[in-house]
Amino acid sequence: DLITTLTTEWDGLTAGQGRVANEVLQAGIALPQSYGGSGHGANPKDLLLASAASCLVMTLASILDMRKRPHQGLSIASTLTDKGKQGMTVEHVVSLTLPAGSSEAQQTAAAGLVQAAEEACPIGQLLKAAGVPVHAEAKVAVAA
Repeated sequence: DLITTLTTEWDGLTAGQGRVANEVLQAGIALPQSYGGSGHGANPKDLLLASAASCLVMTLASILDMRKRPHQGLSIASTLTDKGKQGMTVEHVVSLTLPAGSSEAQQTAAAGLVQAAEEACPIGQLLKAAGVPVHAEAKVAVAA
């Protein structure tokens, strides 16, 4: 079993600030100003999106490694949209740069690996099970 522990501390009331921390993570937290908070820290939706995006990038990196598929660059731009009573959506744009000389077939295969990572990411699957649509768009390029 993988067990993760975290401590959370809070100073003040709604406009207060806090911290979440463990051996590898330290982050300031706060309610957004739109909810009467200070806005001086990550809010729960920021942390949720960071969890989903980091899960996707790590899952994709592992898949690329297992399949012996080198890359020149990997980044993800993620957006969480909160539509109130209509729920949330998560969109990831995955930019993957393959080594110079990569073929069209290799580019197509790399885009497929992005989709495989989306399907394998446990945080994304947890969000989907909770009714949150999660989508990853692959933008595959070849280094010059």
